[in-house]
This record gives sequence, C-alpha cells and structure tokens, in this order.
Amino acid sequence: MGCTMKKHMNFLIIVLFTFLCSVSAFGQERAIDVYLNNNKITFNTQPQIINNTTMVPLRTIFESMDYDVYWDDATKTVTGINNETIIQLTINNSIAYKNGKSIDIVTPAQIVNGSTLVPLRFIAESVSATVDWDETTHTVYIFTTQETLDTVQSAADVSVDANEIKKSTVLINSTKLQGSGVIISPDGYIVTNFHVVAQTSEIEIEFYNHRVYSGNIHIAGYDTTRDLVILKINAENLPFAAIGNSDTVKISDNVTAIGSPNGVLNVVSTGAVTDRNDFIISSSAYITGGSSGGGLFNDNGEVIAINSSYDTADHYMAIPINYITNIDISKNISLGKWKNITADLVPPQTFSYVIDKNIAIISWDSVYSADGYHIYTSYTEDGDFTILKNYSSNSNMWNWGFPYCLKIIASVDKTFYFKICSVRNGVESPLSKSYKVEL
Repeated sequence: MGCTMKKHMNFLIIVLFTFLCSVSAFGQERAIDVYLNNNKITFNTQPQIINNTTMVPLRTIFESMDYDVYWDDATKTVTGINNETIIQLTINNSIAYKNGKSIDIVTPAQIVNGSTLVPLRFIAESVSATVDWDETTHTVYIFTTQETLDTVQSAADVSVDANEIKKSTVLINSTKLQGSGVIISPDGYIVTNFHVVAQTSEIEIEFYNHRVYSGNIHIAGYDTTRDLVILKINAENLPFAAIGNSDTVKISDNVTAIGSPNGVLNVVSTGAVTDRNDFIISSSAYITGGSSGGGLFNDNGEVIAINSSYDTADHYMAIPINYITNIDISKNISLGKWKNITADLVPPQTFSYVIDKNIAIISWDSVYSADGYHIYTSYTEDGDFTILKNYSSNSNMWNWGFPYCLKIIASVDKTFYFKICSVRNGVESPLSKSYKVEL
C-alpha cells in the first residue's frame, strides 16, 4: 500500500511539473506584435516578456525609433543617439543612462540565444513616445507624442541646417584627451579648448565625412585664461563656420550644440540660452565628455561660443566666441614644442557683480588648471587687504561657480574692494587688480 502510494505521488509530481513547464513554454512562444505609429515592426528575433518587461532585439527597435546605434564590445554597452537624446545600456546592468543621468531599470539588457534584447518601454519613452500594452492580443503600441512632433516641426522652422553646420565641426584625438573642434576658415584654422590638446605631442582630426587628418599640425595661437587654442592644418577649401557676435546673445535664444561626445562624431543637441555673463554662455543644449571644443551655434548657423564644461546643475557652458579675436595666431608652435608648454597660473581676468537688496552676487572668470581661488578684501582701495575665509569649507579656498561664485551680505551699506588670485598646488598667482563693490 505504501509502495503504491509512493508511485502515485511520484507520478503526480511528474505530471504537474510537465504541465507547468508546458504552460511556461507556451507563454514564451506566443507572438508579441509591436506597432510604431500603427506600422508593424518586423523583428528577426521574437520579442519576449522577461520579468514583466517587453524585451526586443536591440538594433531593430533602435533604428525604428530613429536612434543611431553604437556598440562597445569591450564593455558590452550600447549607445543610442536620437537628436539631443543619448541613452546607454550595458548588458546585465540594471542602471541605464539618459543624457548622462543614471536611471534604474527593472530588467537590464541581456543576451538571449545569441540575440541582444533591450527593454522596449525605456527605449521608446526616452524620446517622449507613449507605450501601450494590449494584454488580450499581446500587442505593444508605440506612438510619438504631439509634443515630440511639435518639437520636430519647430526644429524644421529654424533657419539652421544642422547637416550643413555639422560639416564645420571635427573630432579631435590627442594623446591626452578626445574632444571636438570648429573649423573657422577654409584654409585650416580650427578652434578648440586648451584642455583638449594641452601638452600633447600628437593630434588627429576627423572630419564630418570620416576622413582623418594626421598631417602637419601646429598651434597658431592660444589663450590659457580662456581655455582656447587655435590649430592650423595644411588644407584648403574646407567647410567652415561663420563667426557670430557673442555679445548680442540673449537669454532664451535658440542654440544648437555640435560635438563628438564619447567619440561619436558630430552629435547635434538643441536648446536655449539659460544664462550668461561676460565669460560664459550657459544653455540647455546637452553636452558631455568629448563635446569640449565643439561649437554652440545660433539660429543663423553662426558659431557664438565654444563648448567647454558642464556641472551637476545642468549648466552646459561655452566660452563666448568673441574671445578668439584677441588671440595672436602667428605663434606657429610645433607639436614637439607644444608638449612642453603649460598653462600659466594667472589671476582671473574678468570680475563682475550685481546687487540684490543688501546682497552682492559676485562672479569672475574661471582660470584653467586652478585648484581654487583666494580672495582678499579691504574697505579702502589703498588699505590693507586681508584674506576672506570660506566658512562653509572652513578654509581660505573659494571655488569657481556658475551663475555666480559667491554672495556677500551686508547689514549696513558698505563699499568693499576685492583682489583675487588663482591657486594651484598651494601656490598663488599674482593678485588681480582691485575691484570695487558697492553695497
């Protein structure tokens, strides 16, 4: 009796296990259809539901959503670029990135039976599409939103032809960094950031058509205080950018940033000017590592600034183009000599402030390679200047910031005088001239 019962129990367990496995297999085999704006997307590999997430073949969904696709086999990372949107997913990593910001995803990209599958909803919603799931028919519907269509229409109305101005932007590889540059004359003058080519002995330039130049290159001129360098190559009849007037740039002006973030040639990002002062133009046009040295263009396709840096507050900053007019381009420095040239430690060259009630909001220009700044104050122009302590850091060091560097609050009306110096490795630059602040 006991023996017979045991056989029945084994049989029951086997039957249930087989039945459950069959149900699971049936669920995986059921076809999932995907429609984009009511047009069916055809996949070479069947989409799957994994952890309640619709996973689809990487390249088909990216290309259907108008992403350019780049695969890094060393890190198993895919990068998709759709206009100003850049997303990155790494195999088996539940953290994805959109425009440099990390996003947790339920189901990471993964390789299944030799096919790379990615989460459909994340890919679509990253470009403001809506995603609907019909459980009855196992169908996914993707619709681009009206807001996205309006954005496309708005971009079409702007007089800038991004494909044309992209021709004036180059990718720069040096022995130190990868960055970008802007051709500013048909005979081979190219402006970039000093930090892109600082102390390098080799420079390679890739043009919009992927032609690579590694011939004779020398430094025509530079300004380390503005983080600017002008290169000269032996070339003629190059497509070049018209130079605009950065003094006329206003907050809310439309702008287009073009550069080569992460080594991807000539990525276009659009936005508007969000703030500015005499030495920085900040915009919402996204830039990231590798964008340095690329151009910020106005609606007329004129370069108005050179992209240089960004911060955690989403300030994408560029150096006003008018500063290049003060650069001596007759230096003709070979790369052999250039690698031994370092940035001089100088004080900030520009100082400004505004008064808001009893608060002085103070700014100065950033000095390349400075670790920070010391500030000396006095109540009289020819009096004794004493160092201003930064109580928030409990030190004498002040950091550069945007849109301002520090605020001074006075309980009574006062006139202050400031002198500023840059600090690098504990060494001070000469002091700046004296600046007057009236509260």
